[in-house]
Order: sequence, then structure tokens, then C-alpha cells
Amino acid sequence: MLEAVLEEVLDAGPTAAGWSDQRWTLARIAEVVRRRFGVEYTLAGMDLLLHRIGWRAPVPSRKATERDEAKIAAWKDEQTAADLGAWLCFEDEAGQGLRPHLGPTRPPIVRVTAAGTKRVSMATLICTKPGHRPRLIRRIHLDRGPAKGRRKGFTETDYARLLDAAHQQLGGSIVLVRDNLNTHVSHRMRQLADA
Repeated sequence: MLEAVLEEVLDAGPTAAGWSDQRWTLARIAEVVRRRFGVEYTLAGMDLLLHRIGWRAPVPSRKATERDEAKIAAWKDEQTAADLGAWLCFEDEAGQGLRPHLGPTRPPIVRVTAAGTKRVSMATLICTKPGHRPRLIRRIHLDRGPAKGRRKGFTETDYARLLDAAHQQLGGSIVLVRDNLNTHVSHRMRQLADA
């Protein structure tokens, strides 16, 4: 009974239930259930009830501001890596500072074993090709602290070495998918990729 009536309330929308916009949240739905049926649910319990009746909490659609629909459409028309007989490689970098976080209260003592190393970064290629097992190719970069003109993370030369290693280890051409990090899209990197 509760579930059938709740579905009708959800279908009518949040404005019909007294809210000023068309956005259902777990808290709002729990409030409607409390008012209409006198039953209180935790947010986790409300989520389980919604799943049981086939409703999912809406997740906002996020798109990068740099997204270029025209380039995406043109890219979709191009040959795929499989058509070219190439490896499809996804590349990204992640880094982590090694200094312990100091909170507002008395911090615990944290022993850091990387003496003199301020940050560690890792660049990784995940490579796939039909008929072959997937490959993971990675490089690690240790930053030992500030120096004039030196990057904390990977440089264009480091990325070039990673791509060279991929070519050698995979034994063929690659189609590279990467983000718009400045060292990925610089003029020098475009020249290296083209070569």
C-alpha cells in the first residue's frame, strides 16, 4: 500500500508535494513519507525502499567544460584502434604528497620513510587490443622538493619515455587517449606523438 501510494506521489513530482523545484532528494522523499504515513525512515532505509519499488536516486549528469561536441562527432567517424590494428591505450597520472597532514588538534606522529622525497607520481597506460591480453605500463616519478624550473610531476620527456616504452613493449602502433593536462597537449608533445 505504502509503496503504491509513494509511486503516485513521486510521479506527481516535488512541486505537487510542496517543494519549489522539481528535484527529488532522499531527504524530501523521507519527509513526504513521514507526513503522509507517519513512518520515519533513515536516508539509507529510504534508499532501500526506493530501490525495492524500482526508483533510483537521480545522479546529476556532469560534462567537462572543455568538451567539444564537434570534435567528438568527428572522432566517432574516424577509424577505431581495432580497424587500424593498433593498441588502444588510456593514459593518466596521479600524484600524492608525502608530508603528513596536520589537523587542527594535536596530530599523531607519522613516520615518513621517503627521506627527502616530497611527492610521488605515477603515470600509467592501460592498453587493450582484440586477441591480446590487456597490458599495464607505468612509470614512477619522485619529486625531492622545490627546485627552480623543475616540475613536481611528469615532464614531456617523461611522457615521451613512457610512450616509447609502450611502443617497444607492445610491438606495434598505439592510439592514445589522454586528458588535457598541459604536458599532454603542449606543442612539444604533439611533435613527439606525431613522430
